[in-house]
Amino acid sequence: MEPDHNPAEDSQQQQVLAAFARWSRTYELILHSASEGIFSLDTNGCITFANPAASRLLGWPVEDMLTRPVAAVLYGDKPNPLAGEAEFQHRRQVFLQRDGSSIVVECNQALILEEDQTVGAVLMFNDISERERAERALQDTLTSLEQTNRRLTQTHDQLLHAEKLAAIGQLAAGVAHEINTPLGYIQSNLGAMARHLEDLLTLVDAYESAAGQQPPGRERIDLDFLRQDAPQVLAETRQGISRVSTVVRHLLEFSSTCASGEWRQADLEAICRTAAERACQKRHNFRLEQRYDALPPLHCLPERLQQALENLIDNALLAIPAEGMVRLHGSCPDGRQICLTVEDNGCGIAPQHLESIFNPFFTTRPVGSGEGMGLSVADTVARLHGGNIEVESSPGLGSRFTLHLPLQNNLPQAKAAE
Repeated sequence: MEPDHNPAEDSQQQQVLAAFARWSRTYELILHSASEGIFSLDTNGCITFANPAASRLLGWPVEDMLTRPVAAVLYGDKPNPLAGEAEFQHRRQVFLQRDGSSIVVECNQALILEEDQTVGAVLMFNDISERERAERALQDTLTSLEQTNRRLTQTHDQLLHAEKLAAIGQLAAGVAHEINTPLGYIQSNLGAMARHLEDLLTLVDAYESAAGQQPPGRERIDLDFLRQDAPQVLAETRQGISRVSTVVRHLLEFSSTCASGEWRQADLEAICRTAAERACQKRHNFRLEQRYDALPPLHCLPERLQQALENLIDNALLAIPAEGMVRLHGSCPDGRQICLTVEDNGCGIAPQHLESIFNPFFTTRPVGSGEGMGLSVADTVARLHGGNIEVESSPGLGSRFTLHLPLQNNLPQAKAAE
Protein backbone atom coordinates (compact mmCIF):
# COMPACT_ATOMS: atom_id res chain seq x y z
CA MET A 1 0.00 0.00 0.00
CA GLU A 2 1.51 3.33 -1.10
CA PRO A 3 2.08 5.98 1.64
CA ASP A 4 -0.24 8.90 1.63
CA HIS A 5 1.11 12.04 -0.04
CA ASN A 6 0.85 15.23 1.92
CA PRO A 7 -0.02 18.00 -0.51
CA ALA A 8 1.24 20.64 1.89
CA GLU A 9 4.69 19.02 2.18
CA ASP A 10 4.91 18.62 -1.60
CA SER A 11 4.05 22.26 -2.08
CA GLN A 12 6.63 23.38 0.47
CA GLN A 13 9.29 21.19 -1.13
CA GLN A 14 8.47 22.59 -4.56
CA GLN A 15 8.78 26.13 -3.20
CA VAL A 16 12.21 25.34 -1.71
CA LEU A 17 13.38 23.83 -4.99
CA ALA A 18 12.08 26.83 -6.92
CA ALA A 19 13.78 29.22 -4.53
CA PHE A 20 17.02 27.26 -4.82
CA ALA A 21 16.74 27.37 -8.60
CA ARG A 22 16.17 31.13 -8.47
CA TRP A 23 19.15 31.69 -6.17
CA SER A 24 21.30 29.41 -8.34
CA ARG A 25 20.26 31.32 -11.41
CA THR A 26 20.96 34.62 -9.64
CA TYR A 27 24.44 33.48 -8.59
CA GLU A 28 25.07 32.19 -12.11
CA LEU A 29 24.03 35.53 -13.62
CA ILE A 30 26.26 37.39 -11.14
CA LEU A 31 29.25 35.20 -11.96
CA HIS A 32 28.63 35.51 -15.69
CA SER A 33 28.17 39.28 -15.47
CA ALA A 34 31.32 39.94 -13.42
CA SER A 35 34.09 41.79 -15.23
CA GLU A 36 36.73 39.85 -13.28
CA GLY A 37 37.77 36.41 -14.41
CA ILE A 38 36.58 33.74 -11.98
CA PHE A 39 37.66 30.11 -11.69
CA SER A 40 36.54 27.47 -9.26
CA LEU A 41 39.10 24.73 -8.69
CA ASP A 42 38.91 21.27 -7.18
CA THR A 43 41.43 19.95 -4.70
CA ASN A 44 43.70 18.88 -7.57
CA GLY A 45 43.88 22.40 -8.97
CA CYS A 46 41.70 21.60 -11.98
CA ILE A 47 39.16 24.09 -13.28
CA THR A 48 35.56 23.16 -12.50
CA PHE A 49 33.99 26.51 -13.43
CA ALA A 50 35.05 29.46 -15.57
CA ASN A 51 33.01 32.57 -16.25
CA PRO A 52 32.89 34.43 -19.60
CA ALA A 53 35.23 37.16 -18.32
CA ALA A 54 37.94 34.54 -17.73
CA SER A 55 37.38 33.28 -21.27
CA ARG A 56 37.59 36.82 -22.67
CA LEU A 57 40.71 37.78 -20.72
CA LEU A 58 42.64 34.59 -21.51
CA GLY A 59 41.36 33.81 -25.01
CA TRP A 60 40.23 30.30 -24.08
CA PRO A 61 36.69 28.98 -24.72
CA VAL A 62 35.05 28.06 -21.42
CA GLU A 63 34.54 24.43 -22.40
CA ASP A 64 38.26 24.05 -23.28
CA MET A 65 39.32 25.21 -19.82
CA LEU A 66 37.09 22.93 -17.80
CA THR A 67 38.81 19.94 -16.16
CA ARG A 68 42.25 21.30 -17.19
CA PRO A 69 44.83 22.09 -14.49
CA VAL A 70 44.81 25.81 -13.84
CA ALA A 71 48.62 25.92 -14.12
CA ALA A 72 48.39 24.56 -17.68
CA VAL A 73 45.94 27.31 -18.63
CA LEU A 74 47.62 30.23 -16.87
CA TYR A 75 51.31 29.33 -16.92
CA GLY A 76 51.81 26.91 -19.78
CA ASP A 77 52.39 23.82 -17.60
CA LYS A 78 54.86 25.71 -15.38
CA PRO A 79 54.50 25.29 -11.61
CA ASN A 80 51.56 27.18 -10.19
CA PRO A 81 52.98 30.14 -8.22
CA LEU A 82 49.60 30.51 -6.49
CA ALA A 83 49.72 27.03 -5.03
CA GLY A 84 49.96 26.92 -1.25
CA GLU A 85 48.15 26.30 1.96
CA ALA A 86 47.26 29.96 2.66
CA GLU A 87 43.53 30.46 3.08
CA PHE A 88 43.69 33.71 1.11
CA GLN A 89 46.32 35.04 -1.31
CA HIS A 90 46.45 38.39 -3.05
CA ARG A 91 49.21 39.28 -5.47
CA ARG A 92 50.23 40.62 -8.84
CA GLN A 93 50.88 37.91 -11.42
CA VAL A 94 51.63 37.50 -15.10
CA PHE A 95 49.23 35.14 -16.88
CA LEU A 96 49.69 33.63 -20.33
CA GLN A 97 46.92 33.97 -22.88
CA ARG A 98 46.12 31.16 -25.25
CA ASP A 99 48.09 32.79 -28.10
CA GLY A 100 51.23 32.96 -25.94
CA SER A 101 51.06 36.66 -25.11
CA SER A 102 51.04 37.71 -21.49
CA ILE A 103 48.92 39.99 -19.36
CA VAL A 104 49.53 41.48 -15.95
CA VAL A 105 46.74 40.66 -13.52
CA GLU A 106 45.79 41.36 -9.95
CA CYS A 107 44.50 38.10 -8.57
CA ASN A 108 42.92 36.76 -5.39
CA GLN A 109 42.76 33.11 -4.44
CA ALA A 110 40.73 31.80 -1.54
CA LEU A 111 40.25 28.26 -0.29
CA ILE A 112 36.73 26.78 -0.20
CA LEU A 113 36.25 25.17 3.19
CA GLU A 114 33.53 22.78 4.32
CA GLU A 115 33.60 21.64 7.94
CA ASP A 116 37.24 22.73 8.18
CA GLN A 117 38.11 20.62 5.15
CA THR A 118 39.43 22.14 1.90
CA VAL A 119 37.14 21.10 -0.91
CA GLY A 120 38.46 23.49 -3.56
CA ALA A 121 39.45 27.04 -4.27
CA VAL A 122 38.17 30.10 -6.06
CA LEU A 123 40.45 32.29 -8.16
CA MET A 124 39.48 35.82 -9.23
CA PHE A 125 41.67 38.00 -11.43
CA ASN A 126 41.50 41.30 -13.30
CA ASP A 127 43.65 42.56 -16.17
CA ILE A 128 45.74 45.52 -15.01
CA SER A 129 48.06 45.66 -18.04
CA GLU A 130 46.69 49.03 -19.16
CA ARG A 131 47.00 50.40 -15.64
CA GLU A 132 50.58 49.12 -15.45
CA ARG A 133 51.40 50.76 -18.78
CA ALA A 134 49.76 53.98 -17.63
CA GLU A 135 51.72 53.88 -14.36
CA ARG A 136 54.97 53.24 -16.25
CA ALA A 137 54.18 56.08 -18.64
CA LEU A 138 53.39 58.32 -15.68
CA GLN A 139 56.64 57.32 -13.98
CA ASP A 140 58.57 57.95 -17.20
CA THR A 141 56.89 61.35 -17.47
CA LEU A 142 57.75 62.15 -13.85
CA THR A 143 61.35 61.07 -14.42
CA SER A 144 61.54 63.19 -17.56
CA LEU A 145 60.04 66.16 -15.69
CA GLU A 146 62.54 65.71 -12.86
CA GLN A 147 65.41 65.62 -15.35
CA THR A 148 64.04 68.69 -17.11
CA ASN A 149 63.65 70.46 -13.78
CA ARG A 150 67.24 69.59 -12.86
CA ARG A 151 68.44 70.89 -16.20
CA LEU A 152 66.41 74.08 -15.77
CA THR A 153 67.76 74.53 -12.24
CA GLN A 154 71.30 73.95 -13.48
CA THR A 155 70.79 76.38 -16.35
CA HIS A 156 69.29 78.94 -13.96
CA ASP A 157 72.24 78.58 -11.59
CA GLN A 158 74.68 78.85 -14.47
CA LEU A 159 72.89 81.94 -15.77
CA LEU A 160 73.08 83.57 -12.34
CA HIS A 161 76.73 82.62 -12.09
CA ALA A 162 77.39 84.01 -15.57
CA GLU A 163 75.65 87.27 -14.64
CA LYS A 164 77.70 87.49 -11.45
CA LEU A 165 80.88 86.86 -13.41
CA ALA A 166 79.93 89.53 -15.92
CA ALA A 167 79.33 92.02 -13.10
CA ILE A 168 82.61 91.06 -11.44
CA GLY A 169 84.37 91.34 -14.79
CA GLN A 170 82.99 94.82 -15.37
CA LEU A 171 83.99 95.86 -11.86
CA ALA A 172 87.49 94.39 -12.30
CA ALA A 173 87.91 96.11 -15.67
CA GLY A 174 86.74 99.43 -14.23
CA VAL A 175 89.06 99.15 -11.22
CA ALA A 176 91.97 98.14 -13.44
CA HIS A 177 91.47 101.09 -15.79
CA GLU A 178 91.07 103.50 -12.88
CA ILE A 179 94.33 102.22 -11.37
CA ASN A 180 96.12 102.23 -14.70
CA THR A 181 95.69 105.98 -15.19
CA PRO A 182 97.42 107.18 -11.98
CA LEU A 183 99.87 104.30 -12.32
CA GLY A 184 101.04 105.78 -15.60
CA TYR A 185 101.52 109.16 -13.90
CA ILE A 186 103.55 107.55 -11.11
CA GLN A 187 105.78 105.61 -13.51
CA SER A 188 106.39 108.71 -15.62
CA ASN A 189 107.04 110.92 -12.57
CA LEU A 190 109.44 108.40 -11.07
CA GLY A 191 111.57 108.56 -14.19
CA ALA A 192 111.50 112.37 -14.08
CA MET A 193 112.28 112.36 -10.36
CA ALA A 194 115.30 110.13 -10.90
CA ARG A 195 116.61 112.50 -13.57
CA HIS A 196 115.92 115.57 -11.42
CA LEU A 197 117.71 114.03 -8.44
CA GLU A 198 120.68 113.20 -10.60
CA ASP A 199 120.74 116.78 -11.92
CA LEU A 200 120.55 118.22 -8.39
CA LEU A 201 123.41 116.08 -7.16
CA THR A 202 125.45 117.00 -10.22
CA LEU A 203 124.69 120.69 -9.54
CA VAL A 204 125.81 120.36 -5.90
CA ASP A 205 129.03 118.70 -6.99
CA ALA A 206 129.67 121.43 -9.56
CA TYR A 207 129.02 124.18 -7.00
CA GLU A 208 131.34 122.64 -4.42
CA SER A 209 134.04 122.20 -7.05
CA ALA A 210 133.75 125.77 -8.38
CA ALA A 211 133.30 127.57 -5.09
CA GLY A 212 135.70 125.50 -3.11
CA GLN A 213 133.19 125.41 -0.27
CA GLN A 214 129.97 123.66 0.71
CA PRO A 215 126.62 125.33 0.13
CA PRO A 216 124.73 126.59 3.21
CA GLY A 217 123.07 123.78 5.20
CA ARG A 218 125.30 121.16 3.62
CA GLU A 219 126.39 119.94 7.05
CA ARG A 220 122.80 118.82 7.80
CA ILE A 221 122.59 116.58 4.71
CA ASP A 222 124.48 113.33 4.29
CA LEU A 223 125.04 113.47 0.54
CA ASP A 224 126.98 110.24 0.52
CA PHE A 225 124.05 108.36 2.07
CA LEU A 226 121.64 110.17 -0.26
CA ARG A 227 123.63 109.14 -3.31
CA GLN A 228 123.56 105.52 -2.13
CA ASP A 229 120.01 105.29 -0.79
CA ALA A 230 118.04 107.33 -3.34
CA PRO A 231 118.61 104.94 -6.30
CA GLN A 232 117.68 102.00 -4.08
CA VAL A 233 114.47 103.69 -2.96
CA LEU A 234 113.57 104.47 -6.55
CA ALA A 235 114.31 100.89 -7.60
CA GLU A 236 112.10 99.45 -4.84
CA THR A 237 109.35 101.88 -5.81
CA ARG A 238 109.62 100.73 -9.43
CA GLN A 239 109.36 97.12 -8.24
CA GLY A 240 106.21 97.96 -6.29
CA ILE A 241 104.72 99.71 -9.31
CA SER A 242 105.64 96.72 -11.46
CA ARG A 243 103.80 94.42 -9.06
CA VAL A 244 100.74 96.69 -9.12
CA SER A 245 100.92 96.65 -12.93
CA THR A 246 101.00 92.84 -12.86
CA VAL A 247 97.93 92.74 -10.60
CA VAL A 248 96.13 95.19 -12.90
CA ARG A 249 97.03 93.06 -15.91
CA HIS A 250 95.61 89.98 -14.17
CA LEU A 251 92.46 91.90 -13.30
CA LEU A 252 92.04 92.78 -16.97
CA GLU A 253 92.64 89.13 -17.92
CA PHE A 254 90.08 88.09 -15.33
CA SER A 255 87.54 90.59 -16.65
CA SER A 256 88.11 89.41 -20.22
CA THR A 257 87.62 85.83 -19.02
CA CYS A 258 84.30 86.74 -17.42
CA ALA A 259 83.13 88.37 -20.64
CA SER A 260 81.45 86.26 -23.29
CA GLY A 261 83.49 85.45 -26.36
CA GLU A 262 83.05 83.56 -29.58
CA TRP A 263 81.71 80.05 -29.04
CA ARG A 264 82.74 77.59 -31.73
CA GLN A 265 83.76 74.00 -32.37
CA ALA A 266 87.43 73.54 -31.52
CA ASP A 267 90.11 70.84 -31.58
CA LEU A 268 90.96 70.25 -27.93
CA GLU A 269 94.23 68.46 -28.60
CA ALA A 270 95.49 71.47 -30.56
CA ILE A 271 94.40 73.78 -27.73
CA CYS A 272 96.22 71.62 -25.16
CA ARG A 273 99.44 71.46 -27.18
CA THR A 274 99.44 75.22 -27.78
CA ALA A 275 98.83 75.91 -24.08
CA ALA A 276 101.66 73.55 -23.11
CA GLU A 277 104.02 75.15 -25.63
CA ARG A 278 103.29 78.67 -24.37
CA ALA A 279 103.56 77.72 -20.69
CA CYS A 280 106.79 75.82 -21.23
CA GLN A 281 108.53 78.87 -22.68
CA LYS A 282 108.89 80.10 -19.10
CA ARG A 283 110.96 77.10 -17.99
CA HIS A 284 113.14 74.46 -19.65
CA ASN A 285 114.66 72.19 -16.99
CA PHE A 286 111.74 69.76 -16.64
CA ARG A 287 110.07 66.85 -18.39
CA LEU A 288 106.70 67.20 -20.07
CA GLU A 289 104.62 64.16 -21.00
CA GLN A 290 101.54 64.57 -23.19
CA ARG A 291 98.99 61.88 -24.03
CA TYR A 292 95.65 62.45 -25.72
CA ASP A 293 93.03 59.80 -26.30
CA ALA A 294 90.50 60.35 -29.06
CA LEU A 295 89.11 63.76 -28.08
CA PRO A 296 85.90 64.83 -29.85
CA PRO A 297 85.49 68.47 -30.93
CA LEU A 298 84.05 70.71 -28.21
CA HIS A 299 81.77 73.73 -28.52
CA CYS A 300 83.74 76.17 -26.39
CA LEU A 301 85.61 79.44 -26.02
CA PRO A 302 88.98 78.30 -27.42
CA GLU A 303 91.05 81.30 -26.28
CA ARG A 304 89.65 81.16 -22.75
CA LEU A 305 90.13 77.40 -22.55
CA GLN A 306 93.74 77.73 -23.72
CA GLN A 307 94.31 80.41 -21.07
CA ALA A 308 92.90 78.13 -18.34
CA LEU A 309 95.13 75.22 -19.38
CA GLU A 310 98.15 77.49 -19.60
CA ASN A 311 97.47 78.69 -16.06
CA LEU A 312 97.16 75.11 -14.78
CA ILE A 313 100.42 74.09 -16.46
CA ASP A 314 102.15 77.24 -15.19
CA ASN A 315 100.94 76.41 -11.68
CA ALA A 316 102.44 72.93 -12.01
CA LEU A 317 105.75 74.33 -13.30
CA LEU A 318 106.02 76.61 -10.29
CA ALA A 319 105.47 73.65 -7.94
CA ILE A 320 108.02 71.17 -9.32
CA PRO A 321 111.72 71.08 -8.44
CA ALA A 322 114.55 71.15 -10.96
CA GLU A 323 114.25 68.24 -13.40
CA GLY A 324 110.66 67.77 -12.25
CA MET A 325 107.85 66.33 -14.35
CA VAL A 326 104.47 67.53 -15.63
CA ARG A 327 101.94 65.21 -17.29
CA LEU A 328 99.14 66.46 -19.53
CA HIS A 329 96.45 63.92 -20.38
CA GLY A 330 93.20 64.33 -22.31
CA SER A 331 90.41 61.73 -22.44
CA CYS A 332 86.68 61.25 -22.91
CA PRO A 333 86.00 58.25 -20.65
CA ASP A 334 82.19 58.09 -20.71
CA GLY A 335 81.29 59.90 -23.94
CA ARG A 336 79.55 62.66 -21.96
CA GLN A 337 82.44 64.78 -20.72
CA ILE A 338 86.05 65.51 -21.56
CA CYS A 339 88.70 65.28 -18.85
CA LEU A 340 91.90 67.31 -19.19
CA THR A 341 94.38 66.42 -16.45
CA VAL A 342 97.51 68.35 -15.44
CA GLU A 343 99.64 66.34 -12.99
CA ASP A 344 102.97 67.20 -11.37
CA ASN A 345 105.41 65.70 -8.86
CA GLY A 346 105.95 68.96 -7.03
CA CYS A 347 105.49 70.17 -3.48
CA GLY A 348 101.74 69.56 -3.33
CA ILE A 349 99.10 71.61 -1.52
CA ALA A 350 98.38 71.55 2.20
CA PRO A 351 94.88 70.22 3.03
CA GLN A 352 93.86 73.46 4.78
CA HIS A 353 94.53 75.41 1.57
CA LEU A 354 92.57 73.22 -0.86
CA GLU A 355 89.28 75.04 -0.30
CA SER A 356 90.86 78.45 -0.99
CA ILE A 357 93.12 77.88 -3.99
CA PHE A 358 90.49 79.10 -6.48
CA ASN A 359 89.77 82.31 -4.59
CA PRO A 360 91.04 85.42 -6.40
CA PHE A 361 94.39 86.66 -5.04
CA PHE A 362 94.87 83.64 -2.77
CA THR A 363 98.41 82.28 -3.00
CA THR A 364 100.76 80.24 -0.86
CA ARG A 365 103.84 81.59 -2.61
CA PRO A 366 106.19 84.13 -1.04
CA VAL A 367 105.26 87.78 -1.27
CA GLY A 368 106.12 89.15 -4.69
CA SER A 369 106.23 85.77 -6.45
CA GLY A 370 102.56 85.11 -7.07
CA GLU A 371 99.33 87.07 -7.47
CA GLY A 372 96.88 84.21 -6.89
CA MET A 373 94.87 84.81 -10.08
CA GLY A 374 95.91 81.89 -12.29
CA LEU A 375 93.77 79.17 -10.68
CA SER A 376 90.88 81.61 -10.17
CA VAL A 377 90.85 82.37 -13.90
CA ALA A 378 91.02 78.63 -14.71
CA ASP A 379 88.07 77.94 -12.39
CA THR A 380 86.07 80.77 -13.95
CA VAL A 381 86.71 79.36 -17.44
CA ALA A 382 85.63 75.89 -16.30
CA ARG A 383 82.36 77.28 -14.93
CA LEU A 384 81.73 79.26 -18.11
CA HIS A 385 81.80 75.92 -19.95
CA GLY A 386 79.45 74.24 -17.45
CA GLY A 387 82.31 72.21 -15.98
CA ASN A 388 84.50 72.20 -12.92
CA ILE A 389 88.07 71.55 -11.77
CA GLU A 390 88.77 68.60 -9.47
CA VAL A 391 91.90 68.73 -7.32
CA GLU A 392 93.87 65.88 -5.76
CA SER A 393 97.02 66.79 -3.88
CA SER A 394 99.34 65.43 -1.21
CA PRO A 395 102.07 67.57 0.37
CA GLY A 396 105.44 66.48 -0.94
CA LEU A 397 103.95 64.10 -3.53
CA GLY A 398 102.47 66.46 -6.13
CA SER A 399 99.09 67.55 -7.40
CA ARG A 400 96.56 66.55 -10.04
CA PHE A 401 94.14 69.09 -11.51
CA THR A 402 91.38 67.63 -13.70
CA LEU A 403 89.32 69.99 -15.84
CA HIS A 404 85.90 68.39 -16.54
CA LEU A 405 84.10 69.78 -19.60
CA PRO A 406 80.62 68.43 -20.52
CA LEU A 407 80.13 67.71 -24.21
CA GLN A 408 76.53 68.92 -24.05
CA ASN A 409 76.49 72.13 -22.03
CA ASN A 410 73.37 74.21 -21.45
CA LEU A 411 75.02 77.54 -20.85
CA PRO A 412 73.17 80.62 -22.06
CA GLN A 413 76.33 81.86 -23.80
CA ALA A 414 76.64 78.66 -25.81
CA LYS A 415 72.96 78.73 -26.77
CA ALA A 416 73.17 82.37 -27.78
CA ALA A 417 76.19 81.62 -29.96
CA GLU A 418 74.26 78.95 -31.79
